[in-house]
Amino acid sequence: MAKLTDRGVPCYGLSNISGKNYEFLIGKHAFFSLLNGVVVSAHENLLKPEPAIYQLICERYQLKASETLFVDDMDTNCRAATEAGLNSIKFEGIASCVQIDELLATG
Repeated sequence: MAKLTDRGVPCYGLSNISGKNYEFLIGKHAFFSLLNGVVVSAHENLLKPEPAIYQLICERYQLKASETLFVDDMDTNCRAATEAGLNSIKFEGIASCVQIDELLATG
């Protein structure tokens, strides 16, 4: 994520984490500070893979779905994001992150 933000690529979080766990973890992990915004399901009463949560993050942060890349470790969430108009990549370790970097490099 740091490589992306260093390139000026905005990054957002979309999580099914509980509100209590989110509040605890933002103080423990520096990567949260790299995010331009976050949608936490517990705060929204929505869950991935519900279509409304993908629409919400796009609306809230003025993201154009067709220009947004969603990365998740669950096939169901990636499929739902794609159905909502976002591009998606299943996170399967560092190789999937390298794939994102290569996609950006080739434009």
